[in-house]
Amino acid sequence: MNKEKKTNLIVVVCAVAAIAIIAVATVFAIKTKNAKNASVEAEATGYTYEEPSSMLDDLFSTTAEMITETLSDLPEPPQTTRKAVKQTKPASVEVSEMQEQATVPTLEEEDLEKGKTKSVAVANTDLPDDMSLAGLSRSGYNVVGLKEYIYNNDMDPNCSQRKFGYNKLYDWGAQLIDFSIDTKRMKFNYDGKDYMIQIWKGQYISGEIGTVGGEVGIYTRPEGKSAANSHYNCAGTDDELYMELTIFWDEAGDGNFLPQLTRNYGRHWWETGYVDGQLANIKDSTPLRLLSHITFKDEEQAIGFENALIENGFAKSEKFNPLAPNTFRRDGKDVIYIWQ
Repeated sequence: MNKEKKTNLIVVVCAVAAIAIIAVATVFAIKTKNAKNASVEAEATGYTYEEPSSMLDDLFSTTAEMITETLSDLPEPPQTTRKAVKQTKPASVEVSEMQEQATVPTLEEEDLEKGKTKSVAVANTDLPDDMSLAGLSRSGYNVVGLKEYIYNNDMDPNCSQRKFGYNKLYDWGAQLIDFSIDTKRMKFNYDGKDYMIQIWKGQYISGEIGTVGGEVGIYTRPEGKSAANSHYNCAGTDDELYMELTIFWDEAGDGNFLPQLTRNYGRHWWETGYVDGQLANIKDSTPLRLLSHITFKDEEQAIGFENALIENGFAKSEKFNPLAPNTFRRDGKDVIYIWQ
């Protein structure tokens, strides 16, 4: 091994180790600080984000880009072999404990004060055209989570993850710690920028302190940046979008996907949610479904995301049915999709 390759390898190892430490610290921080129930989730509005200016933040961002260039020839993380394993010890959550009344997200701002509805089990597959989780709930499809959950408050001006952007190295680093998560990257161009909306789901730390859940993140970079450089910036204030998110889990392995949590409709650059528990097979995230609804700036941007979904194997549906995984529907500037 020549000196240059050896130096690059050392840089990569050190960077991955640093990211692993950050990731573990983040999990412990959110587990001890941000335990919330969907019905009492604090408002995440009214904050103003300022671009990072400290020397440390600038150094990290620059270093991340340099490391990404070094890793540009590495293949994608290997795909895990899917093998269904029946869960033998599901968490002790009974459907009978479901709240009789729960606040659910709505699409139109004027409806935000009227979002209370009875939470019931799935009883109707002839679902309406309402492009919101509230519309699904009103039709009899339960998207109200049953459990307390934790999340990253992305609208907190001190949210440390926002300073570091995103590049492929982070997903590689996650494999080296106790994370077993799948991801898809929806990339498109809009208004002179390269956009990427990335989604994740799976096991975040295992064992007694383990959580399962998912994420939706928005990232941007200047248009036309080298394809070899996968580094993106976390979306700035002008690129935040209104989103809502529900995580379902077939915890018992019987084909019944029960809602675990619902993150309400609001403005975000990164919407997340995790519940305590462990997958029967941590390398198989198919017992999890991620349902997300995003309102884009305009129809052009929504079409860009629609095309990226199709490129990632999602099927377009004229009548959206959340019981059909890996499908989506676009209505104007709104897109709703479900991933398994």
